[in-house]
Amino acid sequence: MPPATAHDVGEILNVSVENTVRHAHPAGLSALVALDCRRLSDDHISVDVSDDGVGPPEHFDAASASGRGFVYMREQAQLLGGKLAIQTGPLSMSVRLTLPAQVQEARPQTRNSQWG
Repeated sequence: MPPATAHDVGEILNVSVENTVRHAHPAGLSALVALDCRRLSDDHISVDVSDDGVGPPEHFDAASASGRGFVYMREQAQLLGGKLAIQTGPLSMSVRLTLPAQVQEARPQTRNSQWG
């Protein structure tokens, strides 16, 4: 993976972890964050970030979440030729970034968010 692409993947992970720190436990308790990276059988890789937080509000729709972090992660995943999936539960949230195993740098390095 080219360094610029690895940087972009890192930025997506960073936003996901920042969201966990801010929102997983509103009472200020420590959050458990798990990171998993693996090669899938279909020649893709997945990178998962999950937490043990209280989960999002009851009517939260991850697919259309309009917060800057969610929008940024979805845009970056798309620019990299990947997919972003967000799963929520009553006591957790997980973000999965799936990319082709041989992902190449898809664009010149441009940063248009507070995270880049």
